[in-house]
Amino acid sequence: RPCPVGPAAGPAALAAWGDYFSMRERPAPIVNLAGYARLPDPVSTPKAQAILKAATDLHSAEVDYADIGKGESGLYGFHYMHWLTPLVQAYALTGDERHVQAFTRLFNQWYDTRDQVKGLIETLDVIWYTLGLAARIQVYSSAYHTFRRSPHLDAATQARLLKSILGAGRWLAELPD
Repeated sequence: RPCPVGPAAGPAALAAWGDYFSMRERPAPIVNLAGYARLPDPVSTPKAQAILKAATDLHSAEVDYADIGKGESGLYGFHYMHWLTPLVQAYALTGDERHVQAFTRLFNQWYDTRDQVKGLIETLDVIWYTLGLAARIQVYSSAYHTFRRSPHLDAATQARLLKSILGAGRWLAELPD
């Protein structure tokens, strides 16, 4: 069925998009929730236990997104946001909404502080540079699709995720060849 959102923008369009997207099964999701669910006892494997521990540790994590103490390249790599991936994987394994809550809290904190982040390389913005955008868009796309049916992925967070995903895609598309 066609997407119900046209060129109009605003809360009604976002709600219509959210409803539509939550029901989509095609194209195939980035994280295959049904595949995780079919695994025999998926949470007891050592790999799953490591994922669940990492995710649970993030539930109460306090993060300083502008911490220059991460070092020159460490600060840039930190903003690839791959450290949030265990929350997406843990939700796929368990369906535990606390993982979505932790992700939205950490993502929104990042979103609120991203313009304050300054790196040690004057000519390279920590947030708006090619490699960081390309890496981060994968994490955010995976989270957006995986959490699409969660009541804890509220409209404001959805809008911010979409702005981040689409903004990064636009930035990357406009790069010269």
